[in-house]
Amino acid sequence: MKRAFFTLGIFVLAAMVFSAGVEASPTSKVIQEVLEQAAKVSGKTLTPASKEAAEIAMRKAIASHGDDIMRIVRVGGLETLEQGAKHGDDFWRLCSHSPRAARSLALHADDLLPIARRIGPEVAELEARAPGMTLQIAEHYGDDGIRALTKAPADDISRLVCGAQNADSPATRELLLNMYKKSKDGAKFLNKIDWKVVAATGLSASAIISAYKLSDGVETVIEQEGPAVTKNIANTMRYVSWSLIVIFALLLLGLFRPLLKNAIEKKLQKDKQSQKVEQLQKDELSQKDEQPQK
Repeated sequence: MKRAFFTLGIFVLAAMVFSAGVEASPTSKVIQEVLEQAAKVSGKTLTPASKEAAEIAMRKAIASHGDDIMRIVRVGGLETLEQGAKHGDDFWRLCSHSPRAARSLALHADDLLPIARRIGPEVAELEARAPGMTLQIAEHYGDDGIRALTKAPADDISRLVCGAQNADSPATRELLLNMYKKSKDGAKFLNKIDWKVVAATGLSASAIISAYKLSDGVETVIEQEGPAVTKNIANTMRYVSWSLIVIFALLLLGLFRPLLKNAIEKKLQKDKQSQKVEQLQKDELSQKDEQPQK
């Protein structure tokens, strides 16, 4: 009797485990729906044979990484299954960190995974926000550029890449990123650059510095304070102008003072000599007047 109850208990337990496994795993219909959507993302048509192979690969991935795989495959396309089979856990973990980046990761896993291993899963966040830009940032700004821009808006990233592509030198390209990081408002700084001119003639260091001053420097204060600041600056410049004139006059006086002194001394000597000559002439006349009287 006890043996019968023991056997029955084993069967009940096995049935419960089997039932739980069936409920936990997605049905074939759900998986096929996900694969059909993934095929649309990839622009491919699944044959019966390829559909069966994809379903097997997907079930294997789900068994290892959970139901998040369905969302990743739905967004990333059939290529996610190929990259998952090729790169294993590293690929699936990076996709799980930011499923919106699944498509980019599926297409560029060979290039993005090494960067993610160096920098971290933030690479997936960057790729989700600005698809395709991580590799361009890496090309122009290196790993430090990726670290600096992981939280940057997509529009800023696009313009920074454009600026790097049109910079007139590597130093100018580096200056652009440094000024962006230093700026109080990176988007405002980039808005002050004339991107039409950049596209036509390139990006120079002077254009970057001018944009930085306009967004963060004296020019910003003038825009905020208006005519009062302009008037103060004008008064200051007027005072500076008169000061310069006085200083210039004093310098001229210092330069010409020895000449004036010499001229005055010569004039005085000449006057003394003239006075002596006149006195001698008077003395001679006096002597002549006295001689006949004797």
